[in-house]
Amino acid sequence: MSYLLSELIQGALARAGGEFFEHVTLTGGSTATFIDTNKDDAEDDMYNGGFIVVEKTTDGLAPQGEFTKITDYDSATMTGTLSPVLSAALGSGDIVKLVNPDLKLETVKMLANYALADAGMIALRDESLTTVDDQTEYAMPAGASLYDPIKVEIQSDLITSGDEDWKATTAFEIEPGAAPKLRLRFVPEGGYKIAIEYYGYHPAVALYNDAINENVPKTLVELVLATELFHFKGVNNDNQNAANFVLAQLDDAKKSFRPRKQAHSNRILSWR
Repeated sequence: MSYLLSELIQGALARAGGEFFEHVTLTGGSTATFIDTNKDDAEDDMYNGGFIVVEKTTDGLAPQGEFTKITDYDSATMTGTLSPVLSAALGSGDIVKLVNPDLKLETVKMLANYALADAGMIALRDESLTTVDDQTEYAMPAGASLYDPIKVEIQSDLITSGDEDWKATTAFEIEPGAAPKLRLRFVPEGGYKIAIEYYGYHPAVALYNDAINENVPKTLVELVLATELFHFKGVNNDNQNAANFVLAQLDDAKKSFRPRKQAHSNRILSWR
């Protein structure tokens, strides 16, 4: 199963701790509302500007994993209003995270992309190029020209659906410049896919079900995002122990995984 943006955010929130969210079992809801009639201590508008993440539904189906903004909370009816609406209705027994309003959804998604970059370069694969009869030069895909490719493969089977029968080739060179090109040292027939494996940074993610590349270490990137959350919110006397615990876990995770290259100098965890 794919590891999704929603799971990255949920994992980071769980590692950061309860300062950032409330864990709630709902008593009702709809595509545009959540209801918890056990929340008799909540105040009007206390969740406004935050967001909800649907951790688990009773049937394991939609809207499990989805997230959206909380635009209003009515303490009299113990009902929160959601926008945009979810793809299916919330119901009694569904488990959600109500994320504090000081962490906006767009901010957390931005920090998630920072965390993916901070986790370092990973092996990526691009299959967007297709050979053209007698053409030997092809513009390199965006991001694939930072380093020499790990390998280049050419499709060899045009007949069997779903089985390209990739064949590695060393008969190529990269032509550097403002617009780098892949130059084949042979004259190809048209219609065959070209696959380029290379080291690069993770593509941007935004939707709850955007997949995280399988080469990203889950534990590492969740801990990086958790520290980004502390860095954004600020470390103080009340949360310093939790922040330092996450930092220690991150230090341990870094020893187990050595990224090829950092995106930039570490901006985070400056409280020590």
